[in-house]
This record gives sequence, structure tokens and C-alpha cells, in this order.
Amino acid sequence: MRQSRVRIGLAGLSGAALTLGMIVAASPVAATGPQSWNLDAGTGDATGVAALKFYTPEITIDEGDSITWKIAGNAHTVAFLTAGQVPPSPEDPAAQAPAGGSTVDGTTFTNSGVVFPAPGHDTYSLTFPKAGTYAFHCLIHPGMDGTVTVNTAGTAYPQDQAAITAAAGAAEAVDIAKGHQLEQSFNPSTTANVDGTTTYHLAAGVGADHISILTFIGASLDVQVGDTVEWTNGDSNGEPHSVSFGTEPQDPSALAPAGGSTYDGTAKWVSSGLFLGAPIPGPHSYSLKFTKAGTFNYICVLHDVVGMKGSITVAAAPVATLPPTSTAPIGSGAPVQGTSPILLLVGLAGLIGFAGYARRRARVG
Repeated sequence: MRQSRVRIGLAGLSGAALTLGMIVAASPVAATGPQSWNLDAGTGDATGVAALKFYTPEITIDEGDSITWKIAGNAHTVAFLTAGQVPPSPEDPAAQAPAGGSTVDGTTFTNSGVVFPAPGHDTYSLTFPKAGTYAFHCLIHPGMDGTVTVNTAGTAYPQDQAAITAAAGAAEAVDIAKGHQLEQSFNPSTTANVDGTTTYHLAAGVGADHISILTFIGASLDVQVGDTVEWTNGDSNGEPHSVSFGTEPQDPSALAPAGGSTYDGTAKWVSSGLFLGAPIPGPHSYSLKFTKAGTFNYICVLHDVVGMKGSITVAAAPVATLPPTSTAPIGSGAPVQGTSPILLLVGLAGLIGFAGYARRRARVG
């Protein structure tokens, strides 16, 4: 079951936006030498909300200053392209690997490589020795962009670090609140199948407008043998996910589909492979039928490090049994009256109906 979320009302969001505007309009701050600035590459919280934005996306600094980005909420890159360079696609190794040095002057492709929000390894720093305007990008999340404007040394700053931190905090609070509202927009559902089994419909993440929910909605689920679970990727940001059971291969095959459409817990690795949400072309859902009782854990191979995990507990389906047959010797006791075939059929139908009712009650319970 999902925990209840604390939501920020429209008045609260408007107040945060107003605060942000006031902070941005702060008075200039005198330069006192090279400064170190701190920004956020993404944000998120422990419930799986991840905003695919830079906070703040625009900053003005001086020559010789440095910036450290803290990666949060999801994996990101911080990349500076050369003039006219076409950004490498997220699948290109050039987008994923570190490149360049520790400074940016516009002449060299400089990239953090993919950085995960892992404590102690979640920052990336660069120094800016030359005045100019430099665009930066997350190469694995299209549309996640920002700009660094570098003035000559000694130029007064339009803001100080405190103002930047306050502005980022206000913007991040707004986006995290939007994320919780987005998560609540999906409700797990079920379909009754003609063979008496059930198909459960869950979400493998949802997302829109540069905000993603990196969780399985309906992550922990109780089903019965023969039931099917369908996961749908509802993230229109292009965030890929997988639904993967077993021991993850430590090579690129972990990203590809494996196994069949049924699962009994004996296969070493059964996985959807990576799949995307609409409107991006391709399959958007993955279904698996469970054929054996047990508890089976699963992950998203990309986002298990930020807690995208779940479990399916499969119970044996109840079996209808007839009442025990009398063992008294023939001819003993009271005379046995003949039983009408019609009454026998009615009684058997009632017994089968009760078994079906018990199974439905077990599911509801």
C-alpha cells in the first residue's frame, strides 16, 4: 500500500513561486575573489519522486570561479558541448562516460559521465577560467538544460550562494509536491479473466513535465497461482524502466528481455528488458503469469539503487473438495432412500458456487 503523502496546496505553491521571484531579484553582491558555487542536478525524495531539472538552471559567476553540482533523485550527467556539437544520444557511450578535464572554456567537450545519487560519489565540479556563456546539459534526460554566464573577474554578482540555495529549495519543493500529485494519478486495477484468474494492472513508474516517479505503484502485491501481473510504464519523459526477477547479469544483457511470459521462481533471470512510456514508440507494458506459489522479488535494473523494487507473493489457489463418502457396510443402519439426479446436480452446483465465492473472498481479504 502506498503511504499517504503530504501535499502542498495551490496557495502554498503560489507562495513558493513568489518567494523564488523575490530571491532572484536580490541586490548585487560585491566580488571578493574566486568563489565556489553549489547547484543541484536534479532533486528527489525518499518516496521515489525525481525531478529532471537543474536547480537553478541559470547562474552568473566570474572568471576563476568554480561550480559543484550535487546529483540527486536520479542519475544525471553535467555536460558542456563545443560550438556546433550535436549532443550525443543517451544510448551513445560518449554521453555516458566522463570526458574533458576540470575546466570549461568552450573549446573541449566536457562531461561528468553518468553520476548516480550515491553518497560520497554524487558531486561533479568544474572551474571557469574564461568569460563567456556556456550551456550545459544532462545527456540522458533531454530538455534538462542550463546556462553558466561568466563575467570578467571582479564583476559584482547578481546573487550570493544563500540566495541561490533558497531559490533552489523553493523550486524543488514545488516540483516534489507536483510529483506526489502525479503519483496519485495512477490507481492499480484488476481484470477478471474468463478462466477464473485475475490480471493485476500496476505502474512501472509514471511521469510528465520533467518529473518522474521512480517506483512501482502497487509494488508489493498478493496474488494466486495462475494470476497475471501487467506493469505499464506511464512516464512520458522518456524514462526507461524494467521489471526484472532473479539474479541480475553483470553485463549489458541485463538491459535486454529474458525469459518467457510465465514465472515459477526457478529461472535465473526473467526480465522485461528496458521499455518506455507513451508517446515514445515501442512496447509500453510487460505481463507475467505466475505459476507457482512463493514470494518473488523484482527490481528496475536502472533505478533499484534509488529504491525501485517490489515483491509478488503468490498463494496456492484453493481447491474445491466434496464431502467424505460414508463407510458404513451396505445394508446396515437405516434404509437409504434414492436421491433424485436433479437434486444431486443442484447440490453439486451449489458446492462449486461456494468454492468460487470463497476464492473471491480470499482475494478481497
